[in-house]
Amino acid sequence: MAAYRTLATIDFSPLDAEALADLQTLAAESMGWQPLGDGVYLHHGDAEENVIHFVGVPDTAFTGLNVLLLT
Repeated sequence: MAAYRTLATIDFSPLDAEALADLQTLAAESMGWQPLGDGVYLHHGDAEENVIHFVGVPDTAFTGLNVLLLT
């Protein structure tokens, strides 16, 4: 069985900033995150949650949390 890794565990240092931003955009949109503007995405996980977490890497580990992604 293949081992799956999240974006947070992959070394992207060889990529330039534009390529990395493009990968983060694809990852966020593929997980259902809603674009709010250039490089800003919202993951609405829980209507009862009063906290919004700010992150720089989209990840499926944020399921159930309200998260704002800034790339």
